[in-house]
Amino acid sequence: MIICSDRAYKAADQKLNQVYKALQTKITTNQKKRLTNAQLAWIKKLSNLEYPWLQK
Repeated sequence: MIICSDRAYKAADQKLNQVYKALQTKITTNQKKRLTNAQLAWIKKLSNLEYPWLQK
C-alpha cells in the first residue's frame, strides 16, 4: 500500500512540476512575484498548522 501511494505521489509531483514549468513561461514578472508570495504564505500557514508553537 505504501508503495502504491509513493508511486502516486511521485506521478502527481512530476505532473505538478511539468505544469509549474509551463506556467512560468506564460506569466509576467509581476504574476511570478504574486505566485511566489502566495506560495510563501501557504508554506507559512501550513507550518503554523503543523507547528503552532512556532507562530509569532
